[in-house]
Amino acid sequence: MKDRIVSLRKTLGLTQKQFGERIGVQRGTVANYELGRNIPTETVRLMICKVYGVNREWLETGEGEMFEKKSRYDQIREMSEEYMKGESDSFRDRLISVISELSEEQLAVLAEIAERIVR
Repeated sequence: MKDRIVSLRKTLGLTQKQFGERIGVQRGTVANYELGRNIPTETVRLMICKVYGVNREWLETGEGEMFEKKSRYDQIREMSEEYMKGESDSFRDRLISVISELSEEQLAVLAEIAERIVR
């Protein structure tokens, strides 16, 4: 498991301190996991999976993909949250706000226009 924790942390581009803060453990604890001195408790493993979207089977056994497959809804929600972190009253904020208020029929029209634009 130690190598998978190192791989995950590096894939996420986090320091040991940053990685640990989000799951509620100290930098030294993360270092001990990565060195194989300690094995994360069940609670810590669950936190890693929840906080970072990690596939639990991969974390524990190495089988499968590193990250859980996200639903389209989750992908859109995360993208929206990321965009909303930017400058207030930006074009992205206004666009997301307008799109969220469209009816199903209006969304269908917008989808057709978007398809034409990207061709």
